[in-house]
Amino acid sequence: MSIPFHPKGPEVWNPSLKKSVSVPNPSFVCEWHGHFGFGIDPVTIDYKIVRLAYLDKYRPPVVELFELSTGSWRNIDASDFGYIILPAGAQQAFLNGVVHWTGYNPNKSGGSLHILIVSFNLRNESLGVVQVPPCVQEDRDHWFMRVTVFGERLAFLHSDGYRSWGLWVMKEYGVESSWTKQFTIEGSRRPTYFRENGDILLEVRDVYSGGWDLVSYDRKSKLIKNLDKFGTICSFNVDTYKESLVLVKGLNEVLGRKENSGGAATCEETSIMPKEENEVKEKRKI
Repeated sequence: MSIPFHPKGPEVWNPSLKKSVSVPNPSFVCEWHGHFGFGIDPVTIDYKIVRLAYLDKYRPPVVELFELSTGSWRNIDASDFGYIILPAGAQQAFLNGVVHWTGYNPNKSGGSLHILIVSFNLRNESLGVVQVPPCVQEDRDHWFMRVTVFGERLAFLHSDGYRSWGLWVMKEYGVESSWTKQFTIEGSRRPTYFRENGDILLEVRDVYSGGWDLVSYDRKSKLIKNLDKFGTICSFNVDTYKESLVLVKGLNEVLGRKENSGGAATCEETSIMPKEENEVKEKRKI
């Protein structure tokens, strides 16, 4: 899914079939900042887009939901929801029918943000909150953290200012005490995605161009593979998808669906990159 707010609206893209459909923009114009989330309802097997738009940090968000099966947006009541998605926390983590973003509680006093995870359940269409590891809840610098998925579990990345990155995994979903630190990645390389084979995709600063490269890091061998992807800091977005036969004609007609979504084959990742994919050309020690 391509999510930036654009006069023509966002697009839903099927990477398996290389087909896309344009989606009309939500009716509400965002005055402060807004965030999109995308996923599949695990019961109806319907693809949905949720959008949270904030007027300011003092009022609840305006929430709208788009269903691919109906081709239209509708409002979701969020009048009692007082938590905010961070501008730097827009990258979503989708797990078991729930979209997650990095957020905070604006009602907490003091200089810290009181970091937490904002969630939206696509099945019951409700907002919620998941607490992050206690040791990072009061962090002041939200640019050095984000929610992700690791080994089919909710995970949280946190950095001490680019000196190292720690990965925390929630062993039991929704239970704050089950957060466990998995490992630490030393150095200023920013983790972007965790591959099924154990390798980690990292953003690495290019000392010659001043830009950022996407590389694959093997934690066992300590080797790096340069993937020839170039961009700016935080410009890489990599995620998984399941192959599907869903084709869309216009916005209202579904031409085909997999009979059993649980049997869909998992492709390792889909990435939205500034440059087309090339062969790996470089391998070197960290």
